[in-house]
Amino acid sequence: MNREFPFLLRDLALVLASLLTAGCALKLPHDSTKLDATALAAISADDPMTCRYRKETVHGDPNLHSSWEFIREPQRTESYDGATRQGEIWERDTQGRLTLTHVFTDEKVALDYSTGDLKAAGRLPVWASVWSIVDPGLFGKALTLQGKTAKGGLVLETYAGQLAGVDTKIDWLPALKLPARIQKTSPTGTDSLSLEQCWPMAKAPRLPTPESQLNHYRHIDYSDLGDMETDPIVQKIVALSGGHAHGSAEPH
Repeated sequence: MNREFPFLLRDLALVLASLLTAGCALKLPHDSTKLDATALAAISADDPMTCRYRKETVHGDPNLHSSWEFIREPQRTESYDGATRQGEIWERDTQGRLTLTHVFTDEKVALDYSTGDLKAAGRLPVWASVWSIVDPGLFGKALTLQGKTAKGGLVLETYAGQLAGVDTKIDWLPALKLPARIQKTSPTGTDSLSLEQCWPMAKAPRLPTPESQLNHYRHIDYSDLGDMETDPIVQKIVALSGGHAHGSAEPH
């Protein structure tokens, strides 16, 4: 899977709570996507939450779209891609070390990466880019502010620029430290990720995968892949990963 965002405006929650009780919806400047600002107003960026995004790929015909779910806790994130039926679980320990579990749902396999594995693979991200889907450190640098809009007290900031040679535009929600939309445009087409809604964990339609469920998966250490090239399941998950098994903080 791919990678890349944050912010802190707690006072904004008070504004949202007072101004959005009428159920005001936010219309993003790029399309007709609407977010339930009332529901978003009830969530603090620091609260455990589940968010649902719509992932769309426009590369010829037909267009491909699917759901992409993101679960965030203080030291853990989990994502699930409805198209590939794969997930990623990132965790940070008390010393700031990151680990990744790449979950292949249909195969009942979990590929485990230690901090050392991620470093060796050149895939060790900054925690902020995992926690906020994109690296907020990009704002004002690789991505420049194009403008701000507000609806019912909900602030949306739009950034644009190039990342790895790809034109990238991000609509950012500072109050939630999350993107409302990520759009990447290349000569071959456009890929986008658009927020549909977020819920506090207590009301979320999807919860973190319990450890008891993961324990029923076959766990494979990333460092052991080189010695398992003839294993059919290893061959399959490497193929499903596009010829290389590695993880990152942003969806395909």
